[in-house]
Amino acid sequence: ALGFKQQIYEAIAVTANPGEENFSPVSVAISVLDPEKSVAPPATLTEFVAETPGVAENGQGGAFQTFSVRGVS
Repeated sequence: ALGFKQQIYEAIAVTANPGEENFSPVSVAISVLDPEKSVAPPATLTEFVAETPGVAENGQGGAFQTFSVRGVS
C-alpha cells in the first residue's frame, strides 16, 4: 500500500477574498456543485472547471496548465 488517505469534504467554498464569508454580502457569482444532484460527479479537475461558470482552463497541460477565475487577476 502506498499510504494514500482519502478525504471527503462536506462543502468547499471558493471566494475571491481570503477567508470564509457569508454568501449574502458577497457581490460575486457563486457556483455550487452538489454531488448528490449530479448525474456523474467530475472525475478530474478539468471536468470540474468545465462545469463551473467563470472559471477557465488555459495552457498546454501538465506543468504549463493554468486556471483563470473571472474577476480575479
